[in-house]
Amino acid sequence: MAERVHLDLRVPAQTVAAGQPVQLEVCFDEAERHGLCERFSFLDLNGLEGKLVLLQLAEGCWAIKGRLEGQVTQACVVSGQPVVSPLVIELEERFVRAFADQTEVDAMDVDVDLLVDGDIPVGESLSQWIGVCAPAWPRAADVPALEEPEAAEPENHPFAKLSELKK
Repeated sequence: MAERVHLDLRVPAQTVAAGQPVQLEVCFDEAERHGLCERFSFLDLNGLEGKLVLLQLAEGCWAIKGRLEGQVTQACVVSGQPVVSPLVIELEERFVRAFADQTEVDAMDVDVDLLVDGDIPVGESLSQWIGVCAPAWPRAADVPALEEPEAAEPENHPFAKLSELKK
């Protein structure tokens, strides 16, 4: 049976051994959903459920992988009316004891974070993923489009004279 994830869950890294993944089940209770709504200014968070697995990938390196699905209700950025959006999170995050010296950062690579006092902060990691994956600018479908801005006068840029000579 999989352990249930709660928002303050921290799993000691040494309990996740190589070749022995730890199964976790995400099914937040009402108080936890309310806490997430307060933290991220959501109006409501429904049915956010899924499964996660904790793995040891190498000596000093662990990963959380999984998928969560639910619905988030947020205020429209224009009208303030409620906007319900699906929330689908495919997550993969790695945790290490210490960062190695890196000279290059790959923006498309998997997120890597540090252990917290030797623990994998599962609950906090999930909270951050929920906040990041929720729509940044929720907009109701029936809100009228904003007016187009007036065309600005062309700016005098360094090559303006050169472009006039080409005419």
